[in-house]
Amino acid sequence: SGRGGGQAYGYYLSFSGENEQGILPNNSYDRYTGRVNFDFTPMENLKLEWSMGLGKVITNSPRNDNDIYGYLGGTMLGNPTSVGTGNDGWYATNRQVRALSSIITEDNATRITPVFTVTYTPFPWFRNRINAGIDMTRTEAKQFWPKNDSTWYGTVDLNSGQISHARQTRDEITIDYLGSVRRDFAAVCILDGFLHGG
Repeated sequence: SGRGGGQAYGYYLSFSGENEQGILPNNSYDRYTGRVNFDFTPMENLKLEWSMGLGKVITNSPRNDNDIYGYLGGTMLGNPTSVGTGNDGWYATNRQVRALSSIITEDNATRITPVFTVTYTPFPWFRNRINAGIDMTRTEAKQFWPKNDSTWYGTVDLNSGQISHARQTRDEITIDYLGSVRRDFAAVCILDGFLHGG
C-alpha cells in the first residue's frame, strides 16, 4: 500500500493477495483485493472524491459429501476386500484418486465498487454531499470432466469429456444525497437540520 498527494489532492493505493491450498487435490482458495482512493479540492468550498475497490476470489473444490464422484463417497462406499482388483478398495472400478482428481470444479467471483463523491459548501451554514456508486459483481462456475479410455465415470457421456459453464451478472447503482443546515440566529438560538435521500 502507499499514499501521497499535494496541497489540493491526495491518493491512496493498496493491494493484497493470498493463496491457500487444501488437503485434497484440486482444492485451493485464491483471494485478491485492491483499492484506489483519490481526492481533489479545486476550491475551498468544493471537494471531489473518487474511490474504487476490487476483489477477486477463485475457488477450486473437489466433489464431496454424498457423491459417488467424490473422495468421501468413493471411500466410504468402497470395500476393503476389493483391494488389488479393479475397484482397489474404492466404490467403483477404475475410479480412484487419479480419476477423481481429474474432475475440475472452479468458481470465480469478481466484484468492482467505484464511488464518486462531491461535497459542496456554498455557504458556511449550508453543506451538500452527493454520492454515486455502482456495485458490479460477476460470477462464473466451471466444471470439467476429462476424456478417458479407462471408464473412470459412470456414463459414456462423462467418459467422452464434458465442460459445463455458467455465468451470472449483478449490478446495483446507488445515488445518495445529504444536505445539512446549521445557522446561528443568536447566542442562545441555533437551527440545526439535515435532508437525506437515496
